[in-house]
Amino acid sequence: MCEPVSIAMAGLQAATTIAGGFASAQEGRYQAKLARMQGLQDLKVAAANAERARYSADRGTASLRVKMFTSGVDPNSESAVATIAEDRGNRYLDELTTFYQGRVQQWEQEVKAIDANRRGKQALYTSLLSAGGSDDPYVLLRTA
Repeated sequence: MCEPVSIAMAGLQAATTIAGGFASAQEGRYQAKLARMQGLQDLKVAAANAERARYSADRGTASLRVKMFTSGVDPNSESAVATIAEDRGNRYLDELTTFYQGRVQQWEQEVKAIDANRRGKQALYTSLLSAGGSDDPYVLLRTA
């Protein structure tokens, strides 16, 4: 009489373990999705900041050009053109750095997403193995 109850309890325990594994896997997928969404948001913010830096650089370069030409510098002189080009190049670097930082943040979020997926799958596999009565994945191969 005790045997059916213990079998039922073992079945209930196995079902609970597997359900916990599925819940952990689902949570891992959810966390991965959130991380990817955050990475996309980080990239969009970085792109907007880069656009703002580009606009600021254009205005700064235009201001320099006006200062040079209103001070009597020949606009066709090599030194004026070189100075303006160097200034614009330095300002362009800020734009690229801002955008690059956004790409790095997106990559970091993708790494977090991959890790969350991996942890969720690992929890599911562990629950399946535990429900089967062993934490050793090779136990079935050795007994066969």
